[in-house]
Amino acid sequence: MAETTMTKKGQVVIPAAVRKLLGLERNTRFSVEARDGTIVLTPLTDDDWRSMRGSARGPSLTRWIEEEHRRERTR
Repeated sequence: MAETTMTKKGQVVIPAAVRKLLGLERNTRFSVEARDGTIVLTPLTDDDWRSMRGSARGPSLTRWIEEEHRRERTR
């Protein structure tokens, strides 16, 4: 079993042996899930990443910024 430490910024290094075993490369994106008191990291493929595009709920950042500008102008 490999071991690692979390930095004060919340960063965790995946040990080289695990990266090599799974074929993980620089800039690999992961989904992060809390499950039964554990943290589960799942590497995302390019297709997975593209399919998540636009899946966040709530207003878009652009729309939020536009609305914030409107509110500032009325003040």
